[in-house]
Amino acid sequence: MPSPEGTATSIPGSLASSFAILRAPRQPIVDSLPPDGVVAITTPGGIGGHYGANPVLSRYAGSIDGTSFWLVPGDLGSCVYTSNAGTICTSNARMSSQGTQGLIVPDAGGADTFLGVVSDNAGVIATNNDGSQASVSRSGDAYIVSGDPNLHSVTVREANGQDQTSAVPQTPPPS
Repeated sequence: MPSPEGTATSIPGSLASSFAILRAPRQPIVDSLPPDGVVAITTPGGIGGHYGANPVLSRYAGSIDGTSFWLVPGDLGSCVYTSNAGTICTSNARMSSQGTQGLIVPDAGGADTFLGVVSDNAGVIATNNDGSQASVSRSGDAYIVSGDPNLHSVTVREANGQDQTSAVPQTPPPS
């Protein structure tokens, strides 16, 4: 269902106050979505339309290990388009406080991958099953936690000090 507000024509103030990249002037050569991203965000009936996301407002958020991230603001919510891992969308309230994340579970087994974008001054902490910290790769507002078979959870520490923890789905042992 399309956003009742329609497609965003400007960046909502709550997002601009949470992301420096949205306060900076748009640089089309860097900030423009690739053609696949425009299609992913604007497909009729797609999630980007539900949130009123507008590719013309997109900003480049970072690149890690060959995955590039763009933040695409909308009236009701915003999306993160990634160059090779799909699109993740959430409400603007959530995006402003803790960003958004997705989980990639490999078809052929192997370690899960968390990826996402966090707002300014938010941190990302990954924890292994034994309580030790796992590696988090960051570039600008983007992050990836990948390739760790012992990963237990990923926590986003918001700028206000609140923690939002996502557990890694546990694969049941073979029967």
